[in-house]
Amino acid sequence: MSFSTGQPHPLAKQPIISIATKSLPLDICSLHFEVVGDFLVLLTTFVEGSENENMFFLVSWKTGKTHSVSTSGLQHIAPPLLTLVVQLQSPELGTYIYFNFLSEDTLMFPSLIHNTLEVVKIAIDSDDTPRLVPLCVLHLPPLSVGASLHNLYSRAEPNPTASGSDTMPSPSGRPFHDKAEDAIIIFDISYRHLSGSDWLTFIVHRRALLAHIPAVHRTSAPFWSAPGPIPAPVQVPWPTWGPPATRWFKGEHTSTGWITRSAGQRTVTLEKSIPTPIKVRDFNPYAVRTACALAAVSASGQSKQGNWSKQLPNGNRMTLNVEHSELAAGFIFKEGVWSSLPYVEIVTQNEYPYVGVMVDDQRILGLKVRFKLHVVHKCQCMNRIEPSSFYRAAEKSGPGLGLSTFTYWGDGLTYPGNLVKNVR
Repeated sequence: MSFSTGQPHPLAKQPIISIATKSLPLDICSLHFEVVGDFLVLLTTFVEGSENENMFFLVSWKTGKTHSVSTSGLQHIAPPLLTLVVQLQSPELGTYIYFNFLSEDTLMFPSLIHNTLEVVKIAIDSDDTPRLVPLCVLHLPPLSVGASLHNLYSRAEPNPTASGSDTMPSPSGRPFHDKAEDAIIIFDISYRHLSGSDWLTFIVHRRALLAHIPAVHRTSAPFWSAPGPIPAPVQVPWPTWGPPATRWFKGEHTSTGWITRSAGQRTVTLEKSIPTPIKVRDFNPYAVRTACALAAVSASGQSKQGNWSKQLPNGNRMTLNVEHSELAAGFIFKEGVWSSLPYVEIVTQNEYPYVGVMVDDQRILGLKVRFKLHVVHKCQCMNRIEPSSFYRAAEKSGPGLGLSTFTYWGDGLTYPGNLVKNVR
């Protein structure tokens, strides 16, 4: 649909698409969907004990065709409109609750039960029917006895775009744009263990996951698959791919209620306490190399090969993190988890009463929420930060990065751990 005119998309033959018919009660469910290229991908998951089955849908929004599979038993769905043509690795309820696009035809499904990341490809057969082809399984760090993945959220921005001639570029006057394959993916993971539960976060580039796809699929045309039997997916152990490609952090679930916490190769986060400084982390290798060059000419006497920190004239602190970090073995992990993806971090000197923070490719948005039936959301928007001058902007601006304030109204209902928002 066009937001400016309210008219259906000109390429959609069937503007309104019926996804599925469900009998009541629907129970409490979670919907996660992404639109990339010709496909809308939808994953519907229900709470434990529900009579409804988790469902995965591939919707060709141009033609109006919908293809579906149950992720809790791979059972055929009753409506004849829906065809069983896609397959995931596990039939167990609760295995899949999220997914991400790695490219226009490649999806990544975290598997809670198997502690893995499953990478699959959307292949289109000669009769124009899509199916999922498993490519590789990336194993996450081995868990201790009694530990399990309880919940997981993953997010990357921007999403990949289609390669066809009808792809519309994003309207922007900026000369440079973040490439989808270079973007970072944020994984927020809730672990349950014998001592309770903990939230951990790790960061990885999309390209680091794509690098483990079999070469024939990396170089093939989109949606192509080799004829004949489908080979078993490549198994990639955690020590092979994880330590050099990821960076792990403890207890950073503070702002996960606001999904847009990354833009390109930068992410923004807060500390648990309020008021809190704002932390901006840049995983762009160009930013890292620039900071390394500054560290090399520094006369501070610190090590030029390891981490390096500098107090900026405005009071903000810039830190180069290139050394590996470790999450010790214990209740969660069977062995120590090492990670060494380098990054540059800016921490503001000023502190803010924010409960959430978001970022796009030009600005940072801080959010204050009053938990009442009628709520006022006050947002403070930081000045733009260009990717090429990230650390210089942080150095030249004021200690708060420069703020403008606006307020919008919404209706909200407060549930344990959730705020349901309806912004006018």
